[in-house]
Amino acid sequence: MAAFTVTPMPGFSQGADSEAFATMAAAIGLVTSLIVGTGLSSYFLERKTRSDGETRIAHIAMHDALTDLANRRQFTEALESECAKLKKYGRPFTLLMVDLDRFKPINDTLGHPAGDEVLRRVSRRLLVAVRRGDIVARIGGDEFAIISFGVSDATQAQSIAERIIELVSRPMIVQDSVVEISASVGVAVAPQHGTEPDQLTKHADVALYSAKQSGKHTYRFFEPSLMLAIQRRRTLEASLRRACMRDEFRIVYQPVFNSDGTEICAAEALLRWTCPERGEIAPSEFIPIAEEQGLVSRIGATVLRQTCLDAASWPDHIGLAVNVSPIQLLDPRLPQTVRQALEGAGLSPHRLELEITETALLQNDEAALKVLNQIRETGVRISLDDFGTGYSSLSYLHRFPISRIKIDKSFVQKLPDDAGSASIVKAIAQLGASLNLEITAEGIETSSQLNFIREYGCDHVQGFLTGRPVSNEAFIGLMTRDSVSA
Repeated sequence: MAAFTVTPMPGFSQGADSEAFATMAAAIGLVTSLIVGTGLSSYFLERKTRSDGETRIAHIAMHDALTDLANRRQFTEALESECAKLKKYGRPFTLLMVDLDRFKPINDTLGHPAGDEVLRRVSRRLLVAVRRGDIVARIGGDEFAIISFGVSDATQAQSIAERIIELVSRPMIVQDSVVEISASVGVAVAPQHGTEPDQLTKHADVALYSAKQSGKHTYRFFEPSLMLAIQRRRTLEASLRRACMRDEFRIVYQPVFNSDGTEICAAEALLRWTCPERGEIAPSEFIPIAEEQGLVSRIGATVLRQTCLDAASWPDHIGLAVNVSPIQLLDPRLPQTVRQALEGAGLSPHRLELEITETALLQNDEAALKVLNQIRETGVRISLDDFGTGYSSLSYLHRFPISRIKIDKSFVQKLPDDAGSASIVKAIAQLGASLNLEITAEGIETSSQLNFIREYGCDHVQGFLTGRPVSNEAFIGLMTRDSVSA
């Protein structure tokens, strides 16, 4: 600036109050103001941009990208904060763990984009189900957690759980398809069920597991007895794997008689297992565990091979019935497993009958139909077990290669006094006769039940009255007698 000089222009005033000087001063002031204003604007804009970016980053760090719910990190921090307030101020709260039922088939059939849309809609429904201010977090694929502040009353917690189940279970249309799912809920109330974050989470998970085991689409509160059930199940899981590796199962056979109860015509193979730690375990308990652990197909193949070998030593007119689980029925290798068992034992296919349940057909009827048709082509017969306890759709009898209906024992055991059960048994017997299907009544325990069944035309009977499950050797002994009495 020291080298800067200003030379007046010819013809203009050179005074301090000249118009040129005033105009130049105004221009310089304006430019200076613009420069300062631009600098300030840039500063505040940069500051706001930085602030927005930091807010966005903080939001991303604490929220789920798909549903915009709180993520596991935010849930964990909130739970720790509530536990601290509980200890300091005695403020109670309730933790609810939510898991969707039947979500995996949506991804498998409609694709993952449809599954993502379902999760977004479920998230919105959960926000509606809870109270204002409660935290809803997505902590896994289809797993959610809810912290309800100030809730210590079981009735209020139950109301929230019921509302969650009701809203989530409402049908939704995704990709022009009607999607129906449900939710299971586990509830832990602080401080009754714990005061530490890990403890409360564990107890809510145990309650959720109990809800799942109770048939899903329901809720359960934590109870100390549930921990014993979990420990028992874990013991059974480990023991069941060892039993599968060591082939520790045994097979018994329950005789099936003609309707007058005097002649054996077949036997149903029943699986038994004695756990070294827990003793005799009912099939209704260990079979579902085997299905969840992926062991049932292996166990089923072993049972098929052994029962076919046993039946090969029986008289030719005695049939063999073997139960097939829903997991086995959806395995495309089942027809090959059946053929190998028959060929290995040298057993005629027409002597083997596979028993399936209505539940197995509900899971994937098209896949089940394909497998059953392949099995039926080999000459093996198919029977529908526990008929009347499920949906009992008549379309099953029309579409599937069913040759026998088995009336469930829950109806038979109420005969002949219960009018409703009597009407159902009569209707099933008449239906079987009209469709040219054989009818077997299971669970016969009294002479009056046997007489009722005999009167209304059932072809075969089985139950403790006519014969209890016995070993293969004992069953052969029954067949070799000159006469067999009920």
